[in-house]
Amino acid sequence: MVILWILLLFAVGYQWATYALVERFRKHELEPPAPFRPDYPVTHLKTIHGRQPRSESNWRSYIDQDYRGKSEVVFTVGKIGDPAADLAREIASQDERVKVIEGDASGLGTNPKVSSMIQGYPHCTMPFLLSTDSDMHAPPHYMDKLMAGFADPEVGMVTCLYCIQRVNSPALAMEALSVLDFSTSVLVARAIEGMSFGLGANMAFRREVLEQIGAFDVLGDYLAEDYQLGNRVTKAGWKVKLAGLVVEDVLPGMRLKEYLLHQLRWMRTYRISRPAGHFAFIVTQGTLWTTLLLLCQGWCLSSILALILWWRVRISCTAHNWAVFGATQVKRWIPWLILKDYFYLGLWALSLVGDRVRWGPRELQLFPDGRMRLVRRLDG
Repeated sequence: MVILWILLLFAVGYQWATYALVERFRKHELEPPAPFRPDYPVTHLKTIHGRQPRSESNWRSYIDQDYRGKSEVVFTVGKIGDPAADLAREIASQDERVKVIEGDASGLGTNPKVSSMIQGYPHCTMPFLLSTDSDMHAPPHYMDKLMAGFADPEVGMVTCLYCIQRVNSPALAMEALSVLDFSTSVLVARAIEGMSFGLGANMAFRREVLEQIGAFDVLGDYLAEDYQLGNRVTKAGWKVKLAGLVVEDVLPGMRLKEYLLHQLRWMRTYRISRPAGHFAFIVTQGTLWTTLLLLCQGWCLSSILALILWWRVRISCTAHNWAVFGATQVKRWIPWLILKDYFYLGLWALSLVGDRVRWGPRELQLFPDGRMRLVRRLDG
């Protein structure tokens, strides 16, 4: 029993560490304005697919920034006939800075996002490059705070945290809480070992650094291209900087099956990319240790106290972190954290075995070096 209590107290300490790191991030990075107004010339390479109710507002939140530097936007669509291209062309007709590149990029790699980036990259002309996902919504002053990271001449890549702030279903609540746990773990990793990886939703680069590491062409068959990019940047002798920003991840909805498949894919990817961190994850899971105490001791005073201690700390720290990262209706959706944590334990156990994942209508096989191959399509 003593070892279970020690592990539980370690997990409680981890939760308080995330609380403290998020508070420090809020006070010293998130709330202060950019230290100066940068004017680095930048190309925004935006991979887009599908058309959601908030697609236009999401994309315009980046394009319409009050940024002093010269900029251009390259929308890249990797599938001919994708409805995202029509909306992009509408925006391009109103803004001469915007270009739309549409084509069949499937032959450029197994990763459709990277394939689309490879397709669009030759049309990027500026000395700095920003890559963002289609479903992200940038806050005001995003460009100033992100690009100010390049004031340090040793910084080759700037990335930032993201969070699902608006939730409309239990499955989406669990997805949001999973993303939140990941974002807070990034702050922990930065505090312990520094940044040696990127967060794929928002990544900015010096063009010379991209060229030095082979740009996107070498990543077409990798699942975790963001990890690969950040890792290659640091191995090339450059720094990766985390900007004082949280970008909103906008999802229209999610079903339970989609949540489970997405998280299993992410966990198996994490196991391959950062195996030590993946295995250490379980030590921080007080849900496991309190459950084992309850199973071993039954409903005695000790196990009840363990449950109260864990869930009070877990819920209060998570609610605080989610609110700092911009979530709305935290009190309504935070109870789903309990079910999410138990699902997570099962998914973590499943992630330790197997090398196949689902990504949309495709089943993929993962290899130890992070590459993948298409096994079969599930949509006929």
